[in-house]
Amino acid sequence: MAQVSMSAKGQLVVPKDIRREVGLELGGRVNVRLESGRIVLEPADTRPHWLDLRGVLRGTTALQDHLRDHRDEIERDGQSS
Repeated sequence: MAQVSMSAKGQLVVPKDIRREVGLELGGRVNVRLESGRIVLEPADTRPHWLDLRGVLRGTTALQDHLRDHRDEIERDGQSS
């Protein structure tokens, strides 16, 4: 267990080996909460939430279906003009 000191500004330095292990980089954000009298620090998930959707359509024809529907719609709109 590492022990760190708090600066006059209330700042703590997370030891390098711990930062490396959790992937915390310069400018990285950290969530802080109080849990049963303990201070808990966790790296914040700052990825855009849309990244969580990567790959959900893999193995489907959803994109092809959407493109076909879009082409059909364009053709219908062009014919009704």
